Amino acid sequence: MAGVTENFLLDKLDQAFEDTKSTEHFLFSVLFDVQSDFRKLKEKLQPNAGISPAQRKENLYYLNNLLSEWQLLLRSQSIYSPEGLNSAYKLSKRVKKIKKDLKIVASGAATADAADLSAQKNLDTYRWSSRTVDPSKVYGLGDKERFLERMLPEDDEDKRKEVIKRMLMCLGVDDDIIEKAGEDVNFGIERLIFALRLQLKGNKYLIVLDDAWNSDKCFEDLHSDSLQDESSYEKLAYGLPKGHGGTVVITTRSKEIAAKMVGEENLHQLPILKDRESCWKIFKDSVELGGRSEFPEELTPLKDLIVDKCAGLPLAAKMMGEIMHQQLLQNPIQNQIQQNRNQQQSQHSTV
Repeated sequence: MAGVTENFLLDKLDQAFEDTKSTEHFLFSVLFDVQSDFRKLKEKLQPNAGISPAQRKENLYYLNNLLSEWQLLLRSQSIYSPEGLNSAYKLSKRVKKIKKDLKIVASGAATADAADLSAQKNLDTYRWSSRTVDPSKVYGLGDKERFLERMLPEDDEDKRKEVIKRMLMCLGVDDDIIEKAGEDVNFGIERLIFALRLQLKGNKYLIVLDDAWNSDKCFEDLHSDSLQDESSYEKLAYGLPKGHGGTVVITTRSKEIAAKMVGEENLHQLPILKDRESCWKIFKDSVELGGRSEFPEELTPLKDLIVDKCAGLPLAAKMMGEIMHQQLLQNPIQNQIQQNRNQQQSQHSTV
């Protein structure tokens, strides 16, 4: 994948420059000259610019985010309002700041390390606070990162090239965050969704929404591409352009929520596990925490009781195993076994 992502992002910048030519206002070009700053910054991100590949890739993502926000601002009806001018000013400052940091890094000045740390801090802040968040990777996700790699296998280079942007995020729409950013809640969501559409339009994408639990209308009818009224622009479905191979996978414990999000005809309900050994293996693995502790053989006589409690649900087996692991850390095994037997006898007595 070396170089493929960077070339894709450079091509995307060229296309975005062309798109903004017809929408950039004359007064804006005089006041801020952001278009010129974008082009100069792009030149500093060429392969021979003298910066590391990691910095180059990170800043290309950052520049695409800024350019998407600039496009969004140019299309806004309130572009010359105080809020619009303030947003343009702040965006212009961010572009000039990253350009200055790159110049220091490329020149090899003594302050390069400090500038790099400052630039990285700004990038991280922007990724988690901007209206057009577009991270290339999120660190510290553990099993979720491995899940994403399984979705895009390493040995299938063609498939990996088709999906240039690979991201896995756990986020929610928080009204307080939008309000603190100086935006009206509804208008802020509309801008976020439009920015998402700009990023995904014309590309293949794979989005996994894990453990959905909110039945808000914003998340309904994700499979629909029809826009019947202005309220449709506030729905996530508008931010997911259709027709280019994009896929959205929803996981939830609620059939009702799943039906609202993707339609009854697109539901795939996982059956319960009929293989009792599978439940037992999941339980044992959770007790051992992936091999980090040894499974106590004293629990084996309780196998049938534990499997019955799982009721064929993998999640139940996993949770019971994790709870048992914590209990075994706190109590000696013999005490724990006796507690389980007492509970079993108590249940039989009640029956």
